[in-house]
Amino acid sequence: MNTDPITRLIFIQNMVEGGLTYDQATRAYNSVMSTIADGVVNKRRIYLGQVGVMNPTVLPPRTIKMGCVMTKGRKVVKQQREFYLDSRVKYSFRMFKKFARTHELKWAC
Repeated sequence: MNTDPITRLIFIQNMVEGGLTYDQATRAYNSVMSTIADGVVNKRRIYLGQVGVMNPTVLPPRTIKMGCVMTKGRKVVKQQREFYLDSRVKYSFRMFKKFARTHELKWAC
């Protein structure tokens, strides 16, 4: 199984093999990426065709307490520290059941 990431190059190669010119393929790629970027910026759910959906989840702010600190020389010293994490958005991917039933997933055991 190939675990290399699917990059811009692979997207454009697939679009060119599908019949687009290189210029059309790059414009189509840029359009898709700007649409996804707009969805991420505005915290919107992103549907990826018939494959699945990326759901935004807002993680609330919280305080992190640590009981140690790493000093020079890689020594761990006990010390109480607190950090504050702001709220943040985490995206999770959910695959559609129909897609999973109709495709052989090479990574599933």
